[in-house]
Amino acid sequence: MRVQIFRYLAVSVVLYGVVFSLAFFTPSFDFTPLDEPKKHFVSYVSLTAGLFLILTGLLLLLIIKRVKSHPFLLFPLRVVTAFLCLDGLISLFYFTFNPFAWILFVLSAALFGLSLWNTSP
Repeated sequence: MRVQIFRYLAVSVVLYGVVFSLAFFTPSFDFTPLDEPKKHFVSYVSLTAGLFLILTGLLLLLIIKRVKSHPFLLFPLRVVTAFLCLDGLISLFYFTFNPFAWILFVLSAALFGLSLWNTSP
């Protein structure tokens, strides 16, 4: 049961990263007040954050499939979820009033909690 919940949460992180990356290209984002180097910086940071979430979710999906047969993967699973949880905390710190920061924090905290719950998910 925990493995299934973990998979759903990992897929949610992947989808969140896809939405985050695609939302950057919506016309509602106004680059007008930014000079050229700052436009490139904002583009890079936004796309990197989305790709980090996609990669992390996919990595969690790959690891969770093999934890039962390879128990040594439990440590990398916990490390990845810890970094994801740290990302959720940092996003919450900088974007307290953004509901998407709260979504990321809840997803990452749930994944981190599940990875710590027992010796095998």
